[in-house]
Amino acid sequence: MSGWHAANAGWLARARQNWAPRAPEPLLVRAWLASPVACDGYDPLTLEGVLQSVVCLRETGVDPGDVYSECPLREPLANTDIQIPIVDTVAGVVPIAHASVGWFSPDALATKRQGWKRADAESYARPIVKLSEAGTKTQMVLKATVTAQHVDFYVEGDRALLSELLRDASHLGAGRAGGLGVVQGWEVTPVPVSWWWFGPGGRLMRSLPVEMIATDERAGDYDAREATLRAPYWHHQTRTICGVPVQRFGEPIGQAVGEFFITGHAVRRFKERVPGKARLSYEEALAELIQTMKRSHFVKTQDNGLDLWRGPRPHRLRLKVARAPQGLPQLVTVLRGCDDGWQR
Repeated sequence: MSGWHAANAGWLARARQNWAPRAPEPLLVRAWLASPVACDGYDPLTLEGVLQSVVCLRETGVDPGDVYSECPLREPLANTDIQIPIVDTVAGVVPIAHASVGWFSPDALATKRQGWKRADAESYARPIVKLSEAGTKTQMVLKATVTAQHVDFYVEGDRALLSELLRDASHLGAGRAGGLGVVQGWEVTPVPVSWWWFGPGGRLMRSLPVEMIATDERAGDYDAREATLRAPYWHHQTRTICGVPVQRFGEPIGQAVGEFFITGHAVRRFKERVPGKARLSYEEALAELIQTMKRSHFVKTQDNGLDLWRGPRPHRLRLKVARAPQGLPQLVTVLRGCDDGWQR
């Protein structure tokens, strides 16, 4: 046991006792935003780090940055992990939370904010840091942000404990000193779907090790690259090759319409693959796709578990539908009538 762990084992044990989920259920956690959020589209927003910071602050009364400043980089992950009221599944040595990444509201736009970046005097190891010198001068920098009304997280957790912790979570993401990521309020509501790892039709909803992701089309668009699985994000054991979901701003996850749940991915593929539909807005394309589904018929169930439906003339689209254990069947994607190569 390292000296750091010996000094912090007490409050970590209290956190495990106080904040372990007691009555977990599927939940939608929605953050209403009062300012743009720092997000570059590469590293998605996560909820676990926010919750761990609040737990650390409540149990110690000290900022998490100060608590972990003396933590050895090679400290085992089990000695640094902070309990939060979300269910975990352990993959190797990493507990992966049953929590999706943040999905922005359909009105989201990629924006930029200018801000001043001051020199971090402590990192230079000098007795005097002159802010007038070129290497340490305060600079104006551009930060990639997203402007949206809200951001959603699908989790399996304890509703009462999450609501209690989120009262102290005032920001999301980085750049809070510059006024970014201000949360106006939180909503925690039960939902009838289990979308913390995989969403409509099996779409990937959070970063997962690539070996845990199905290789068929149901996982949707994702990048295979190195990513972190859990806070603290600086810990070497939390980084591995993952499938990271791709989120396109302005594309909703989907919505229930009539007898089907129409995914945003299916609407986008409809616009891309049907001649003359690229000019349509999302709402117009959704309306036409709904009419197409009403006139379509079931063909067969494929080997990957998806149902194949065939659309009406003249396009005779191939429509892939996933049966959901709960709720409506989900339209996953739209393919052209003729098979001109692999499509997803």
